[in-house]
Amino acid sequence: MTLNFLNTILDAQRPRLALGTMGGASGQTVAGAISTGTHGGDFDRPPFVDQVRAIYLVGSGGAHHWIEPAAGITDPARLRAAFPCLAGRIHYDDDLFRAALVSIGGMGVIFAVILDVVPQYSLLQWNRWSTWEALKAEWGPRAAGLFDGTWSGMAEFLRRQFGIMDARNRFVQVVINPIRERDGTHRCYVSNRAQLPLREASGVIPVREYSEIDPEEFRGAIQDSPDYGFHEHIHFAWNEIFHGGIEGGSPEETIQRLLNFSKDRNYPWVVGAVINYVMQRSFPHPGEPPHEDPQVDVGFRVMAPGGTDRSVSPLEGTSVEPSFSFFDTVPAAGQPGLNVVVPDVVTFIDALLSAFDAGVESEERLFPAGYVSLRVSGRTAALLGMQQFDRTGSVEVSLIGRPDGHRLVRQVEELARAYGGILHWGQSSGMLDFPYLEAYYGNSRIDRWKAAQQALGGGAFTNIYMRRMGLA
Repeated sequence: MTLNFLNTILDAQRPRLALGTMGGASGQTVAGAISTGTHGGDFDRPPFVDQVRAIYLVGSGGAHHWIEPAAGITDPARLRAAFPCLAGRIHYDDDLFRAALVSIGGMGVIFAVILDVVPQYSLLQWNRWSTWEALKAEWGPRAAGLFDGTWSGMAEFLRRQFGIMDARNRFVQVVINPIRERDGTHRCYVSNRAQLPLREASGVIPVREYSEIDPEEFRGAIQDSPDYGFHEHIHFAWNEIFHGGIEGGSPEETIQRLLNFSKDRNYPWVVGAVINYVMQRSFPHPGEPPHEDPQVDVGFRVMAPGGTDRSVSPLEGTSVEPSFSFFDTVPAAGQPGLNVVVPDVVTFIDALLSAFDAGVESEERLFPAGYVSLRVSGRTAALLGMQQFDRTGSVEVSLIGRPDGHRLVRQVEELARAYGGILHWGQSSGMLDFPYLEAYYGNSRIDRWKAAQQALGGGAFTNIYMRRMGLA
């Protein structure tokens, strides 16, 4: 079952029901989203996996297992009556349950789960355009303005429009253009969300899929750039006359040709202009014509507004996502009793953008064609979940694979390792090994996870990937 199908089923109940949180996509399977620790940007609550209350798992040798925390929600006698195959394998154990939540498939096949759900609700999404550098300078102590919705203007809108005086933001996402502007800044948008009582959809519905954008619009975005002048016009005209131009075919083909042309001409500003345009189309700023009002819709349509087509796109992409603490408090070195705030994720993003800037300026002209996205989520109970802090900042770098994306993602993995970030199980994670996991999760968590795996029958579901990480 996919998350999209689950959301549809829940919304069709009477009364209507919903997931309390989810990630930014709904094409994943429920079991896959659980097993890899999928998350969104709801910083005031744990991620999706923490809505699981029981797991029905088929382990090694086809043995059926029912797994819950020690304070279970079921009656074992009634379970055995309903499922005789569970006899002797009904587990009420905190460590076993916490290990089975994020298991990367290593515990067995997830047959069914019990999930916590809530009454259906609406979400309002508010976007504000700025730069990463301005956001950091303006968001206030410990990024309070980012988290309470005052910096974006959402809190004031809710007070003015709905009379909500205690507006509570639940969501933080910052999407950054990795190609810097002339002045050295990086354009970005911030999204905040507030939960509202269920109401009709209203406001702007963002365009989420680049495939919905007419390739002709890319030309307009490029020509509107301050870097587009007479010489650049000549170069584009020459390319059109002798090489067939940029446009034509699918949006994916247009984007790939545009990338190749930009790299040949050393025009990183072209890539940056197109990224800015796609971001503006996808996340319009309310209050600016023609988008006067922010988006309001049923929660799952706001949380995962993109399509659910799981077919392979002709535009090859690659992504990686390390997670860090967001303004975690640690003891001050050499100063007993004094704690200091360490914004690890902010430090990492600054280093990442500097590395991308240097790559663009290098002789190799490494162009990061895509986006850098920061989302913040709460702490998870899963032993091997990435969200190990009260506020965990996850930095997704999603790039077009050719010509430079695959190499750049490898560099991001190396940088993440240097800065102590843990890589998302469901994205590029080629550098994960046992020393990496040991440094982040600690021996205790890993040992408890492996003990749970043995209790469920051992290594029948392991592979080369898991053996390299010491999980088999």
